[in-house]
Amino acid sequence: MKHLYLLVMAVLVSSVVMAQAPVREFAGRAVTSRSMEGNHVDYTRDIIYQNTFGDCSGITFTNANDAGYTDYIDGINFECTDEGPSGPYNGWAGGTANSPSPNPNFTTADDGYVMVDSDLFGAEEAYAAAWVENCWFTIDDAVDFTGHPFVTVEFENRYRCWDNTTDIERCYLEISLDGVNWSDPETLEEEEGYVVVGEDTVAARYEIFPTFERADETDNPTTIRFDIGDIAGDEASVYFRWRWVGQWGYAWMVDDFVAFDTPANDLRIADYVSYTDFLTTGLWEAAVWPESQLPALDLAVAVQGLGTETQTNATLSVSDGAGYFESAAMDIEYGSIDTLRVLGWEAPGQGSYQFDYTVAADSTDEYPEDNVATQAIEVVENQYGRDNGTFVGQTPADGTVDFIAGVPFDAVEDLTIYAIDVAIMDGSDVGAEVVCHLFDWVAWNDGGGQYDGLIATSEEVSIEADFLNSGDGEVSWYTFALEEPYTVPAGEAVMACFEHLGGDNVQIGTSIPQYDQTVFIYGPFGSGSAYDWYFTTNCPMVRLNLDENAETTMSVDNLAGEGFELGRAYPNPATGSARVDFTLDAAAEVTFEVTTLTGAIVRRMDLGTQAAGTQRAVLNLEGLTAGMYTYTIIVDGARATRKLVIK
Repeated sequence: MKHLYLLVMAVLVSSVVMAQAPVREFAGRAVTSRSMEGNHVDYTRDIIYQNTFGDCSGITFTNANDAGYTDYIDGINFECTDEGPSGPYNGWAGGTANSPSPNPNFTTADDGYVMVDSDLFGAEEAYAAAWVENCWFTIDDAVDFTGHPFVTVEFENRYRCWDNTTDIERCYLEISLDGVNWSDPETLEEEEGYVVVGEDTVAARYEIFPTFERADETDNPTTIRFDIGDIAGDEASVYFRWRWVGQWGYAWMVDDFVAFDTPANDLRIADYVSYTDFLTTGLWEAAVWPESQLPALDLAVAVQGLGTETQTNATLSVSDGAGYFESAAMDIEYGSIDTLRVLGWEAPGQGSYQFDYTVAADSTDEYPEDNVATQAIEVVENQYGRDNGTFVGQTPADGTVDFIAGVPFDAVEDLTIYAIDVAIMDGSDVGAEVVCHLFDWVAWNDGGGQYDGLIATSEEVSIEADFLNSGDGEVSWYTFALEEPYTVPAGEAVMACFEHLGGDNVQIGTSIPQYDQTVFIYGPFGSGSAYDWYFTTNCPMVRLNLDENAETTMSVDNLAGEGFELGRAYPNPATGSARVDFTLDAAAEVTFEVTTLTGAIVRRMDLGTQAAGTQRAVLNLEGLTAGMYTYTIIVDGARATRKLVIK
């Protein structure tokens, strides 16, 4: 069942992939292009073909199951309609969460368009996350592009992504040159979408929303545009189909398809926009910088030549609200991608800065809507955050699991860390036990174990009701003061981590997407619920706190028993030994036990009669394997237990 919150439903991550050997050397990595978004081009050339989908008699609708692909559910198909989606959870902007949405604002909406209403289908079928949907529609008649070597197509869309956690919610445009040989509908990646025609293997699949995450939605409408000259240029018979794959998505609507000669002069910003030029410098992008750590920034965008002519003297201009900065010029050939950079931008001080990027060349761009992009950073005194303070979700899906969420940070200058700040979400259980850690980045990266590289930790605390986040409005940060401040030398890096010790429900907020292998989560998220480190996409909201006066937000209470109180083990995680303070109301016989989670006693320490007042025990952990344990105090037969992690 879909659950609607003010925040998007709690899910693990989008694109969970094993991260056994994360790296930072990204310089020279290929930049993958994406579809262009904007308004319809003001056509200066004749339209070769158009279809408003006002008459669907020339369209064939197919369900993958009906076509013999039995791993997919039958019963869901595209349809021609002039009404909006009517699933119970559609929640479109301008509509209500549980009523039919208004009709899409397509140019020719009144004469119909094509829609897959996955949300309605899932609700009617009492969806239980047990199937994958896969269906498509095809224009029956071939389009003749003879004499048109450079071809561009575009069409209007309205789409809302439900949840791409499993990375199978996809929208495609696919092409065939004979109407028979199509991309394999059981494959998902764009690079798998090829067809074989004669002796040629030709790319024939275009993913329409490759960057969409959970609950992302298009403007109403959004025009998507692809240059298809590589496969369709000068071809006499070109067929088109639109295909949906997903698990109970919301809805996708398509209208007003046109094909025309590719413009002569057209640049666009591709899907690499970075205010640290991350792929070259390896400097992680922080949305919130402490002033002491902010370097001179290299502002970079990838630019693709889409015009058939070479775009001469292409430049990047950046406005930060106070001035304009310009890159060196370069020529961009048709189909090529290069990077334009404004080097050495420096912030004048604390405050918010918005970077407005614009690319232009000598010739007037025939499609300027995709020549602009925007990013923003905040410069503050004592917080260091990769997230931008905006909630896009929460993690993990099952909040009862024990997990660690980790976010790495560069020490541009010597960096002293006093605490770690975390955005903990509504629904987390009051009293749940949580803790924060710092890991040395190199040691963690070279290790692979749960606690490899651990260098500092906070006290373990219990969540209190105050400061939980609903996902709306300003973030309430929980602060975890480290046992001792930790200084990171300039040029090195650390990873700030939040750990939930399990047993209760705990989720933390996630924010803007990050590059692969740059934010991480540990837990039972692999095949067969295997515990390991995995990289995630949306940034866990875990920040460094550089305030020397930082104090733990939550209380560090002792666990009360009959005539005694049991404190928390330190350090925790521990290796070799850990100390535990306890308080007795009166003199009593005291024993400590360390047990596995299955109840096996692995250490027993009889302390004999201890005097009233606060005492300290040292737990011998030598020889115990890394993992989760419990330690128990026994006072005259009364018992109290806490968790202990051995690294």
